[in-house]
Amino acid sequence: NGWAEYVDGLILENIVKFKIDIIYHACDDYKIKNMIVTDYLPCCLEYVETTSITTTGSMDPADITVDESKKVIEWDWTYNNEVTLQYGDSLTIEFDAIVTNYCGEIGENWVNVTAWGCSGPTFYGEDNASVDCTRPDSTFDKKVWNGNGKAWTDLIETYQGETIKFKLELEYYGDDEVIDVYIKDELPCILLYVNGSANIEPTGVSEDLKTIWWNLTDEEITHGAKIVIIFYAYVEGYTGTCPECNITYNEAWIKLYVDNEIVYEDYDTAGIKASPMNYPPSKPKISGYILEAKTGEELTFYIKAYDPGDKIYYQINWGDVTSGWLGPYTSGIQIEVKHTWSQAGDYTIKARAKDEHGYIGEWGNEITVTIIKDEEEPEDVEISFSRLSTKSVKAVLTNNLEENLTNCEWNMTVKGGLLGRINVYGNGTITTLEPGVGQKISAGWGGLLPHLGRITAVVNVLPEGYTEPITKTASGFVIGRFVLMR
Repeated sequence: NGWAEYVDGLILENIVKFKIDIIYHACDDYKIKNMIVTDYLPCCLEYVETTSITTTGSMDPADITVDESKKVIEWDWTYNNEVTLQYGDSLTIEFDAIVTNYCGEIGENWVNVTAWGCSGPTFYGEDNASVDCTRPDSTFDKKVWNGNGKAWTDLIETYQGETIKFKLELEYYGDDEVIDVYIKDELPCILLYVNGSANIEPTGVSEDLKTIWWNLTDEEITHGAKIVIIFYAYVEGYTGTCPECNITYNEAWIKLYVDNEIVYEDYDTAGIKASPMNYPPSKPKISGYILEAKTGEELTFYIKAYDPGDKIYYQINWGDVTSGWLGPYTSGIQIEVKHTWSQAGDYTIKARAKDEHGYIGEWGNEITVTIIKDEEEPEDVEISFSRLSTKSVKAVLTNNLEENLTNCEWNMTVKGGLLGRINVYGNGTITTLEPGVGQKISAGWGGLLPHLGRITAVVNVLPEGYTEPITKTASGFVIGRFVLMR
């Protein structure tokens, strides 16, 4: 997760990355021209490769030498290879090493730096990082899956009638190759093994489905090996409420043999608190006194559901959007919720509830609200016709919002005249309609000449993201080349 002065938990063949940071801050006007960096790895590590060398100064490639043991590495910038560091410059080396064996104690990785200019003083520096290469202990763990927390834990709370998941995990570290692994799991009185649920088929299962065992005689378990067994159990009962009986423990044992001698054995448990069978909350009843409003007007509704003993969360489908889970609330207590709609229409509202354990109930009753457009509220796009124009009908589109409207598709139809001879059409797309800025459109250029009579013009504008166009209709007259709109 980050660079540190100490690392542990290493096993054979792990790659360990090291970083050496060198900062020069000795003399303002004295430049470093030569540098030798030497790193001494502890007994458990061997050098693999230099992964990167960077500097804020300048440098030639270094000569990199590694001794026969692969434990002493030298980066050399002398003679034909030059590194230039001025006051405040830095140089960073990153390299990889591999764990080849274990040591009896924590090892120290030392690095020494010698640096000098063309003449004058020589500077020295050293530092170390600690590496714990002691052999890790073998481990055996029994865990139970917490579905709410999405994690393996030592204790869960569940309900009668549920199916829960267990994990038995062995990590073996030792010199001997194990050829006989015996694992036994004892389920408590409230649990039953689910046949066929294990990822590794058990050697046997007791008639009462409470004892499961695995005799893995064909497994060759070597250093660093891991065995993971996952299986399911059915919760047929529930634990008590007294302090001594409210947790039931599921027990598991493991024994590893080499030449009929036990080389490792361990024991672990996982706890279960099981309550009587849980049920989801009832269907919520949603109601409201006012079921009609204008756009932007807030309406109030009331919701109530029951789930004795549990806290309740509510989710509401408002017809235009679905809320997140609101709560928690006490069972049977009526809550108040509010909502507004921005578009006119009929909206169907319903709600559902879930309890604090994640059990979700069914959707409740539905009610319908009618939202009408507030006439005082301007359209998002204002359409205004030019009162007097020549040869065509002209209009201006103005964005009434505070943000840009994009890809506004528009069309205009003009019909009428004597004997209905005028029938012209115009269309286009305005890429960006900025707030408060008018864009001119027109239809009928040349198609209105020579004509006389009454006309009707209709403009439709559909900005990107809108499902219904914004429409405006106007009437007017054509007299020769002039167009007069009301």
